[in-house]
Amino acid sequence: MNKSFVLFVIILLSGCCLSAQNLVYSSLLIPDTLLKNAREVVRSEKAEFIVKNISNATEKETVVVTVLNGESDENELVFFYNQYSKIKKLWAKVYDKNGNEVLAFKQKDFSDRSAISSGNIYSDSRYKHLTVSHGSYPYTIEYHCVKEIKGIMAYPNYRVHSFGKSVQSFEAKVVVPEGFDIHSKMDNVNLEASVNTAGGVKTYTWTGENLPALKSEAYIPNHKKYPILWISATRFSVDGYEGDMSSWKSLGAFFYQINKDRQEVSSETSDKIKELIADAATDKEKIRRIYQYMQDEVRYVSVQLGIGGWQSFEAKYVEKNKYGDCKALSNYMKSLLEIAGIPSDWVIIYRGVRGRQEIDENFASPSFGNHMILYVPSEDMWLECTSKSYPPNYIGGDNHDRPVLLITEEGGKLSRTPKYGLEENKSLTRANIKLDEKGGAVIKKQTTFQGPSHDIYRMLKDYPKSDVEKYIVRNTKLPAMTLDKFAIAAAPDAPTATVDFNITVPRYASKAGKRVFVPINNLNPFTEIPEADENRIHPVKIENDFHEKDEYVFDLPEGYTVESTPKDKTLLDSEYGMFSLDLKVTDKTVTVTRTLDIYAVELPATDYAKLRDFYKKIAQIDATKMVLVKKAT
Repeated sequence: MNKSFVLFVIILLSGCCLSAQNLVYSSLLIPDTLLKNAREVVRSEKAEFIVKNISNATEKETVVVTVLNGESDENELVFFYNQYSKIKKLWAKVYDKNGNEVLAFKQKDFSDRSAISSGNIYSDSRYKHLTVSHGSYPYTIEYHCVKEIKGIMAYPNYRVHSFGKSVQSFEAKVVVPEGFDIHSKMDNVNLEASVNTAGGVKTYTWTGENLPALKSEAYIPNHKKYPILWISATRFSVDGYEGDMSSWKSLGAFFYQINKDRQEVSSETSDKIKELIADAATDKEKIRRIYQYMQDEVRYVSVQLGIGGWQSFEAKYVEKNKYGDCKALSNYMKSLLEIAGIPSDWVIIYRGVRGRQEIDENFASPSFGNHMILYVPSEDMWLECTSKSYPPNYIGGDNHDRPVLLITEEGGKLSRTPKYGLEENKSLTRANIKLDEKGGAVIKKQTTFQGPSHDIYRMLKDYPKSDVEKYIVRNTKLPAMTLDKFAIAAAPDAPTATVDFNITVPRYASKAGKRVFVPINNLNPFTEIPEADENRIHPVKIENDFHEKDEYVFDLPEGYTVESTPKDKTLLDSEYGMFSLDLKVTDKTVTVTRTLDIYAVELPATDYAKLRDFYKKIAQIDATKMVLVKKAT
């Protein structure tokens, strides 16, 4: 039956009379198709970016969103601004499920906060914040914001609908003077697009209706996750610097322009570097020594100031203050390498999981990056300058295998960071597990981690002992364990870390009569089994390769023998990975040798069930037990 008709009947029977405004905001009129998988429904979103000239614009946004349940965070209203943007108008209203206005907020009701996060000491970013709520769900929020922008580098991008968010009506407009060009693209969304020229301006419009909330699924490729409308300027101007974003080469040329001539250091530092490398036989050795000097001398602190967050502080600033952000530290390292006669390039990269999203070679935008590292082309070496402990030519799991923009004197050049595969991302564990007849165990375990697997332990070695203990206990996943001793060591010149610990576990195994049931792998079980999904929509992507090899030697309790074990040899081999398990039994010991390779793969949605079945079999084998029995006397 038609939903609007049912609502009409309810209204008549209840004797209520809703105004036209009530009907606009009433959550009772949301189509069922937009409620599926949704936490919130955007009833209407209207955005407008009006470019007045190369460096000035007005940004307007009016949104009406219905919050369906407590899982939504759309009731947290946050509006950022900085030295280049000022909020001129801001208000919000709240409506109950019938569309009646129940709350109203003016700009003065919003708190004003600094956007300085942990690790930041300087930032010109601030934000207006308001938490709004109503006594019962669903309720609707309407808000309106107008910003004046002076200094345009990035045009707004729009994440349209997403996981848990459906959209009933969407409209975005970009208005530019005639003669201005923009470029745009849509990822994972199809919006109606139009261009109109009149009155000396050109108006680009994108519209969409009834876009359903996306269903969250395991292992969605990053480039398939978010429906985004990307918009980018061709010409722009910030702080008197003019730039061209028509290509990656021209965007890189802008970054080079605003960062060149900022590499001068004092004669004292220059003399130190020359002395440091005087007897170095190779450029690689010079780089290693200079990189270590930089790590010892300065530290990372986020400093969110400067042109759009992209202009580095001068090298002398870092030299004097002994700190800097990613740009400043990369620039400082570049300055020190220049003393040694070794050229290097700044590298703009997106650090973190989202950085795996591929770059469109034909669409240049500053939104693709959030971090800066350094590249030495003559030695093919990559340097993460914010880390005080990474070895040279190791950039961590957050930076590997992703597209980057090299900033060179000739302009921007697209490249890619190294991938850490099975040989680079692995762990090797050896453990002795001394069992007692009650099921308790004393365990001595050593694991050597390499590549991205080691990153967390290299960081933890400098943490307080109590924090490290909590981390080890939480991640070992053994019941009621006591950590008797631990040590973490990271190699200075290789991306490896070794973790040793001794633990006592009163209930490692379970006893029933004269038998003891012993899990073969309670130390490192594979548990990453995604949920079953017969209606998978998205393709599947496993982002990282990794290799594990574990060897456990069980010392049997006095007077016990092995009654049964899982199969002596097990092998699972597939396009998704490889798993093997070998058991060797003697009178006093059982040795379990386990090998697991997980492959980075991209698969069609139809292969999801097969991948899940492979992972499930690994977990089932890891969960098996051997049975010990007390010898007859």
